[in-house]
Amino acid sequence: MEIINANPTKEFFIDMLTRDIKLERAIIDLIDNSIDGARNTKLEEGFNEYKVTLTINQNYFEIQDNCGGIALDIALNQAFRFGRPSDAQTVNHSIGRFGVGMKRALFKIGNNFTIESKHGEDHFLIEVNVKQWVKEESWEFEYTPVNRGDKPGKLTEDGTYIKIDNLHSNIASEFNLTHFINQLNADITRTLSYIINQGLTIIVNNTTLQSEEVEILKSEKIQPIAKSLKLAGDQVTVQIFAGIGEASPEKAGWYIYCNDRLILEKDKTNLTGWEGRIYDESDTVKFHHIYAMFRGIVSFQADDSTLLPITTTKTGIDANSNIYKRVKEEMISMMKQVISFLKKLKTDEDREEIKTDTEKVNVNNLKVEDFKETFRYPEIQSAKASSRFANISYKKEKDKIDTVKKALNISSNREVGEETFDYFYKMEVE
Repeated sequence: MEIINANPTKEFFIDMLTRDIKLERAIIDLIDNSIDGARNTKLEEGFNEYKVTLTINQNYFEIQDNCGGIALDIALNQAFRFGRPSDAQTVNHSIGRFGVGMKRALFKIGNNFTIESKHGEDHFLIEVNVKQWVKEESWEFEYTPVNRGDKPGKLTEDGTYIKIDNLHSNIASEFNLTHFINQLNADITRTLSYIINQGLTIIVNNTTLQSEEVEILKSEKIQPIAKSLKLAGDQVTVQIFAGIGEASPEKAGWYIYCNDRLILEKDKTNLTGWEGRIYDESDTVKFHHIYAMFRGIVSFQADDSTLLPITTTKTGIDANSNIYKRVKEEMISMMKQVISFLKKLKTDEDREEIKTDTEKVNVNNLKVEDFKETFRYPEIQSAKASSRFANISYKKEKDKIDTVKKALNISSNREVGEETFDYFYKMEVE
């Protein structure tokens, strides 16, 4: 029998591995590894003791954490494999599924990388010249025990240090842009907001990041609808909330988290039940600005990350997942209740009025048991329904309006109109 060579080439593998993931998301994958390291230790008080520090410039990329490091046996047999072995040790509540996140980021960013890890007595160093490694037949990496080799270690506490240099030219150009760093910071603060709220410190180029809040409004009269599901033989817990927030078409839509990581945000497509193309009986509609107050939150939690309905790049939802299909039915049902209410708000005045006496609640602090499976809302008394009132509408330069807001210590255009009208009426009419 003759043999046909079907072995993959490293060049092809690296190209396919790195092609479809954005640079910002590849970097967040490295932070995810740090988070998994922290989860693998004894987390008793959240992430308060843990820190991830990134240094990014046109010459090199560095990330260092104190999140426990990599055990040597895991490094030898699992962490650096291209794909996850079926018998691999897993981290409960992780976001990783395929065992490619770290390698994908390393190859995407540059041609040389150094990894140092300290985990108890295990302290080792890996140095790889990618261009040279690609030429070698073996897929293995060599490591040196720190303090027994000829190079001293950088780490003094359990954790991981990665440095990537000889950057790809396009990556070096990106790293040199202030806009890129700002976008990266924004992506991190949104994607990892829950973990940051739990105490993890993330520092990028000496800037400590703060979480970006996603909020729902509630009061005695307005309460979001909430529901909890147990799926896949109780291996997956799902919490769903639907309600209202600030009127903002930009922020409106569904937000989906998987194991505390934001996977999908502000979604207003059929993927999350809008437009009703798949479920003809759903009566859902295409997004319109009158639904700008809609907020929907879904949180999937599972010890086994392979059960989560996420794509390989962890930036999207797998619409074909049976678990997600079941959850989507509930999302549509809950969304219909909120949309029905929002249709009753005919004017901007109605939308402002409904916010009276509400408080903002960070979605990370929402608990299903605090709410019911029915959306609670008050009767709407639209200003249009009363002959005592009439609307006044006019346009002025935005900078002048902002100046008036500041002078009057108010925040909305509506208040500007009311305050200035009342002032004129008092001074010139009464």
